Amino acid sequence: MGLIKRGSMYYAEFFDSQRFPKTKRFSLRTRNKRSAILLHSRMQLDRDEGAWDPWDGPFQFADEDPHTSPSETLFADLVSTFLASRQRLGRSPETIRTYSEVLHGLEGRMPQSGCWRSELVDSIIDFVYDKSVAPATQSKRYGHVRTFTKWAAKEGLIASDPVDSVEKPKKRQVIPKSISIEDLELMCQAMESDYLSKLQSNLVTKGEIVWRIPLFRFALFTGMRASELARLTWGDLDQDLRLVSIREQKNGHQQTIPLCSSAAELIRHLEMGLANEFVFHSPRGHRTSRSPKRFAERASQVFRHYRRGVGLPEHLCFHSLRHGFCTALANAGKSSYIIKAAARHKDITTSLRYVHVSNRKLLSELDDVFSNNQY
Repeated sequence: MGLIKRGSMYYAEFFDSQRFPKTKRFSLRTRNKRSAILLHSRMQLDRDEGAWDPWDGPFQFADEDPHTSPSETLFADLVSTFLASRQRLGRSPETIRTYSEVLHGLEGRMPQSGCWRSELVDSIIDFVYDKSVAPATQSKRYGHVRTFTKWAAKEGLIASDPVDSVEKPKKRQVIPKSISIEDLELMCQAMESDYLSKLQSNLVTKGEIVWRIPLFRFALFTGMRASELARLTWGDLDQDLRLVSIREQKNGHQQTIPLCSSAAELIRHLEMGLANEFVFHSPRGHRTSRSPKRFAERASQVFRHYRRGVGLPEHLCFHSLRHGFCTALANAGKSSYIIKAAARHKDITTSLRYVHVSNRKLLSELDDVFSNNQY
């Protein structure tokens, strides 16, 4: 399907080699590029969702005036078109969902008319700088809204980018909330003790609870995210070459990473399954189908439960295992470039945070040696 222009008018064209005729073309009844893009996107969505088939009849246009000025574009239409464009670019479902949550949150701050007008810059400022959310959330909101409005302005769907008038939130230097190997082992010992106690009382079946111990350790040894571990199957592992293929990262791309000897040894002690079966699963869990989001949420809940049980700081969470992976590399003297490659960070500034943490630890060690010397 394509958006084409003949003379001064825009048309939507569909192609299917299995249908007759192979090509179907519909006039979008507009000379305005912005209106044509919106109508084109609406037709595509209706076709993808099975609400309309180009070979069954003409498209039923809405009652809106297709020549509505850019200042009166419905915000909901802009969001739908934007999300569809991100999907065509191959963005991951998690990324699409985050964009949707942020933009619909912004929509809730807008005037009831629901139209995009110049004064909505005030709504954006109110939404981004909401004092009830953390600074990190403010930065995330700004970034997602900025991407959306830049796209809309570039496509000619709005007259100008209102975020040009919004100051970018200042990022705070956040110290990574890392967990050490020693603290993780305390948690694993607590899990094993809890398991043996409940097993003797017939409160759990064999293998429950403790199946997450290798999950937690593997997360620390590899720096993999919970959603990536949720999708990991035996077919993704090459134990001879000590490689793991990550089919879907945060950025939606695939990548192969090496396994350190500890991670490879951990895998060798697990019961190997079929290529399409998950590496980490409960004894009673489904081995080939599950919700990665639900798996990650449950893993986080269990992590917090045993973290509290051994008295570790409240700020530690499942993602602290990934932070621990990066911090361990920094403490071993590895450069920010090595950390960036190992953790698959998009920006090296993220990797530098761990080097700064390591430098603070080094300063503490130096003070321990030289603080008693008076000069």
